[in-house]
Amino acid sequence: MKTGAGSRQSLHAVIVSLLEACWLLLAILVPLWVNLWAAHPFGPSKAALLRLLVGLEFALALTATLLSGRGPWRYVPSVLLWSVGLLASVILLASLTGVSFSLSLWGSLERGQGTFTHLSYLVLFLIIAAYCGSDTRQRHLLIALAATGVPIVLVGVAQALGWRPLPLLTDARSSVFATLGRANFVGAYLTILLPLTLALMLTSEEEAHRVALAGLWIGELIVLGLTETRSAWLAAAVGMSLFALLTWGGRLLGRRQPLAWVGMTALALSGLLGAVWLGTRQQGSSAARITIWRATVQLVRERPLLGYGPETLALVFPRVFPPELVYYQGREFFVDRAHNWVLDWMVSTGFVGLLAYVLVLTVWAVLARQALRSAKHTWQRPLLAGAIAAVGANLTNNLLSFDVTPTATATWMLMGVVAARARARGSRGEGSDTALLPRATLWRKAAALLLASLVALSLFVVNGRLLLADVDAKRAVDLARAGRPEAAMTVARRAVRRWPTEPAYHESLSRLYWDQARRAPDPLPWLERTERALDMV
Repeated sequence: MKTGAGSRQSLHAVIVSLLEACWLLLAILVPLWVNLWAAHPFGPSKAALLRLLVGLEFALALTATLLSGRGPWRYVPSVLLWSVGLLASVILLASLTGVSFSLSLWGSLERGQGTFTHLSYLVLFLIIAAYCGSDTRQRHLLIALAATGVPIVLVGVAQALGWRPLPLLTDARSSVFATLGRANFVGAYLTILLPLTLALMLTSEEEAHRVALAGLWIGELIVLGLTETRSAWLAAAVGMSLFALLTWGGRLLGRRQPLAWVGMTALALSGLLGAVWLGTRQQGSSAARITIWRATVQLVRERPLLGYGPETLALVFPRVFPPELVYYQGREFFVDRAHNWVLDWMVSTGFVGLLAYVLVLTVWAVLARQALRSAKHTWQRPLLAGAIAAVGANLTNNLLSFDVTPTATATWMLMGVVAARARARGSRGEGSDTALLPRATLWRKAAALLLASLVALSLFVVNGRLLLADVDAKRAVDLARAGRPEAAMTVARRAVRRWPTEPAYHESLSRLYWDQARRAPDPLPWLERTERALDMV
C-alpha cells in the first residue's frame, strides 16, 4: 500500500518537475531565441516557441488532471480563475466577430500576438499560479528571468560599440536591439529585469553572488540608457520607486506612505501627460503617438463593444490614417499598435475586453497585497516586491508603447509567481505541490497519455509548419538574389503551402512570377500565375 502511494506521489512530483522545466525554458529561451534562418527572426519565431512550450505544459497539466481527478483549478483562487476565463472568452469572441478571423487567430507575421498567443499567456499564468507554490520553484523562476539579462547586456554593449555579434540589422533609432529586434523592446524588457535583479541581489546569501548581481544591475542600467527609449526610462523610474516603496516604505515612511504612493502614481502619469504635451507641440515621435491615439479613438467609436479582433489594427487603420502622420514618421510608417495598452485592448477586444483585462489586474493586485502581508521571512518581501514592481514597470511602459512576446511572457509569469505566493500564504512546503494522488485506473492512464500526446503533437506540427514556412520565405529571397529564380519559386510555393493564410508569402511568390514574366519571351503564362497568387490572398 505504501509502495502504491509512493509511486503515485512520485508521479505527481515528476509531472510538476516537468512543468517547472518548461516554464524555466520559457523564461530563458523566449527573450534569447533568434531564428537566423527565418525571414522574420524575432516576433513570430518567439511567439511560436511560446505556444509550443505552453502547449506542452498544458498537455502535462491535462495528464496530471486525468490521472488524479484533481485539476489545477483546485490550487487557484476561484475569483482569479473566473476573471481569467472571462478574459479568454472575450478574446475568443472578439476574434470570431472581428474583421479577419485568421489574422486574429495567429497574429501578424511581424508580431505573432494573435488569439492563440494571448491564450498561451493566460494558460501559462494559471499553470504557474497553480504549480509554483514552493519557495524553491519561485526563486528558480526569478533567477532564470534575471539570468537572461547577462547575454542581453553583453550583446547590447557590443552593438553599441559597433560590433555585430548577430548578423542582423534594425531600422530603429538606436543600434542596441540585442536579441529582441528593436531598441524599445530591449528597454521594455530591461525595465522588468531591473527590480528583479535588485531583489535577488538583496536576498542573496553569497557575497560573490551579490557582487555579480550588482554588476548585472549596473549593466542593465547602462544598456537601458543606450536604447534611447524614453518610455522605458520612465517605466524604470516607476518600477524602482515601486520596489523601494514595497520593500522599505512601511519602515521608512510610516504615516507618510500614502503620500509616497500618490507621488509614484503622479510619476507614472507624468510620462503620459508629457507625451500629450509634446504631441501638441508637434515634436517627433510624441506627436506621432498623439496622432495615432486620435485616429484609434475614431476606430473604437465605430465598434466599441468587441473591437476589431486581435492584431487587426493594421487592417483598419488606413481608413482613418491622418495625413500629418507622414510628416512625423515618413511615408513608410506602419501602424499596427496604438502605443497605449488601454487603446490597444479597446481596438482589439472593445470595452468588454478592456474591462475583463482590468478585472484580471484588479484581482491580481488584491492577491499581491495578500502575498505581501503574509510574507513571513525577510527575504520573501523583496522578491515579491521585485515581481510586483516589474509588472508595474511594464504596465507603465505600455502607456506609451506595447507588449511583445518576451515582455508579455515575463509579465504573465511574474503575475503567476505572485498569485502562487498569495495562494501559499507565506512559506509553503514542497509537500503541498506533491500531494498524494488517487489511484488511477488503466483507462484513465491510457486516456491521459493519448490526449496529452495529441495536444503536444498537434501544437508541434502547427507551430513547426509556421516556422518552416518563414524559413522557406527567407530562402526563396536568398535564391532569387543568387540568380536562381526556378529554385526560388519552388521554395516560395512551399512556403505558401505550409502557411496559406499569410498574405506576405503569396505576395513574395507573386513578385517572383512577375520578375519571371519580365524576362520571359512569352510573359502571358507568368502574368496569369502572378494574378492567381495574389487572388489567393
